Amino acid sequence: MTYTNTFVSNGVPMEYMIKDGIVRWTSNGRVPFADVLATLFKNLCITAIEMIESNKARELETLAFIEMYREMQKNAPVSDEHMSELRANFEPGTVVVDVITGRKVTV
Repeated sequence: MTYTNTFVSNGVPMEYMIKDGIVRWTSNGRVPFADVLATLFKNLCITAIEMIESNKARELETLAFIEMYREMQKNAPVSDEHMSELRANFEPGTVVVDVITGRKVTV
């Protein structure tokens, strides 16, 4: 079962849907962050189970995204633009480590 709803927070409408017990933004299909889910729960827009299961789903989707990103970046060359940004921010010879992939680039 899927249904959509709009919750207004600080004058800003937040349109979300609940599909198979998971809360998602209607705009992009992503699960909202924990603070938004807590606000929806606090305002009786979602149940405790929907909040818990949505947090679990977001964590799993984030882990899957990070793994995909790591795999895509494994053999990708460092772009000229990225090297330019590194040179602008670090001294020559500095080794910069991407904290997500562990990839090291020497400036």
